[in-house]
Amino acid sequence: MEKMTFRQKIENFWYHNKVAIIVIPIFLAFAIIATVQLFTKDEPDANFLYMGPARVAFKGEGLLQDSIAKVMKEDYNNDGKKYIDYIELTAIDTDNRFDENSEFSQSYTPADVQKSVGESFAAQIIAGDSMIYLLDEKYYDVAESTGVLMPLSEALGYTPDFAVTEYAVYLKDLDIYYMPGFELLPASTMLCIRYPVTLSNGKKEVERREKCNISVFRDMFSYVYADKPVVIVKTPENVTLDEFKIKLKEFSDNKKLGLTDEEIASLKEIGPENFFELTGANLFKSNYKTYLCYLDEIYIIGKYIGGSGVIDLEVCDLNSDEKNELVFSYTYKGSTDVVSSVSVFDFALRKETFLQIESPFTLLIELNEKSQIDVYGTEEGEFDLPDALSDIQSAGIHLYTVYGDKSDYLLKIYD
Repeated sequence: MEKMTFRQKIENFWYHNKVAIIVIPIFLAFAIIATVQLFTKDEPDANFLYMGPARVAFKGEGLLQDSIAKVMKEDYNNDGKKYIDYIELTAIDTDNRFDENSEFSQSYTPADVQKSVGESFAAQIIAGDSMIYLLDEKYYDVAESTGVLMPLSEALGYTPDFAVTEYAVYLKDLDIYYMPGFELLPASTMLCIRYPVTLSNGKKEVERREKCNISVFRDMFSYVYADKPVVIVKTPENVTLDEFKIKLKEFSDNKKLGLTDEEIASLKEIGPENFFELTGANLFKSNYKTYLCYLDEIYIIGKYIGGSGVIDLEVCDLNSDEKNELVFSYTYKGSTDVVSSVSVFDFALRKETFLQIESPFTLLIELNEKSQIDVYGTEEGEFDLPDALSDIQSAGIHLYTVYGDKSDYLLKIYD
């Protein structure tokens, strides 16, 4: 057998071992990088969790982290750097902003996304490190119901006058809302803090993390933004029907709604006699669409496709914030037939909340002697309340089924 030259030996060795020669260095490189990252990863002074419709992480996470670093009075974990960890769980919002033509939607539906995000949120509540929560109102209710939230009086030593509940404030009511990153979150985002998870952490570690997070939380409340913009307070304007027709035409053109001249000409004012005095708003209807004009903005309220739109309403201060809300019922085409439901429009937040009722019979709204809302059905049937009963009860809304004697109450708006 002919003896191989040195070059042939190298080529032979490469032929039989090239996979190992390539793979092993790559594996070692990854191992070294992972080890370095493990030991050099920044230890957060606080752990934040956002749950809601906003998407901040891709374009604003760094801004948000930098803003907190400026707000923090100290490096609370004494590692030489002010740093927070930020986790974002984005849910599909109630405006159905889901692109059904995207590649993503070919594999996932809005229901799939909501289920996955909801499960992640539940896991965070049970075993997550995050303590400072930034939550959409819907998910705030979930967190509060679990009993994990810390009262503001315990976290801060007092309860702010502007607190929404004993556990939370609206982010917009703090100066930190004007900081880069935070302004990307909805104004109605609720800020709160929870008790730390103790499942896998020792007592000293839990106490350390709790102390650091509470310190950052307090700094967020005490921070004063020097360049806070001057808030221009708009004065409610009592808009006449003719004035609103002009506004609606401009609104339709700007939003490309395609309203016809006939639809605009058919408008009529449907608010009760003292509606403007109670709300500072005007209410108009054209066929099945109802328009709320408030502080020079136009809102199309209630579901209306396939139904009659808004049919009954009452005004009262449901949440005791010294500002009235509008509670109204409407009909629309449900999954199988025309159904009736109820919504609440909060003038303080300028936001409509759908109560997810689907009734096979017309629902009527009435303000009782306790300044609470009674919702009546005028025909025999049952309310379909998928996961909505607690929301309705907490809003001070009560459901009744009445036959005959209340039927003459139907509909002030039709008359």
